[in-house]
Amino acid sequence: MTNEHQLLDAALSGSSTAQIEYHWEDLLMAMQAVISAPMNWDTERVLLAVLRFDGTLRLSESSAFPHSMAPEDMLKSLAAQALGKWTGDTHLIELKRVEATARSPVLASIIRAVIRRLGTVKQS
Repeated sequence: MTNEHQLLDAALSGSSTAQIEYHWEDLLMAMQAVISAPMNWDTERVLLAVLRFDGTLRLSESSAFPHSMAPEDMLKSLAAQALGKWTGDTHLIELKRVEATARSPVLASIIRAVIRRLGTVKQS
C-alpha cells in the first residue's frame, strides 16, 4: 500500500481520535497519484471506498477547495472515471448507485457520462 492509498484511507475513515484535518491539495494529489499509477487490487479497493464514502472530509480551513463541486464529489468523480476506464462495467451497479444518490448535479452528470461511455464501449 502506497502513502497515497494510506492518506486516502485515513481521510475517508473519519475514525481518527486525533481529529486530524487534511489539506484538500494533499488529498487531490494523492488521488491523482493513485489514478495515474497502474491498476491493482489496492487501487481498485481505494477507488471503491471513495465512491462509497457518504460523509464529509475533515479538511483544514486553510485549504483551497475545488470550485465546481464539493471535495467529496470531486474525489468521487475522479474515482468513477478511473474505475470506468480500468474495469469497464464491473462496477456498473456502484456507479448507478452514486448517480442516483448524488446531491450534486455536476457529479450526477459526470457519472452518467461514465456510464454512457461504458455502454458505448460494450456495444462496439
